[in-house]
Amino acid sequence: IEKGRFEPLFGKLERIEDMLEGEPDGVIGTALRYLLSDDRVRLVLCGAANLEELAVCVSVSDARYLDKDLIEAIEEI
Repeated sequence: IEKGRFEPLFGKLERIEDMLEGEPDGVIGTALRYLLSDDRVRLVLCGAANLEELAVCVSVSDARYLDKDLIEAIEEI
């Protein structure tokens, strides 16, 4: 993968992926829940490449938000 202008973020991404290992929604579902946990966000547009990804996108529409401690831990990275 060519990192280009996002190269400084790859280290952070790896740390977040390690932190989220074992989360029931996985990295993608947790990322969507992170966005939806912000009161200012009403809609997240995401593209699904296959039925499995579509299922993840739909599964986070249950109005469950991330725990505030997890949000803080993510934002500290």
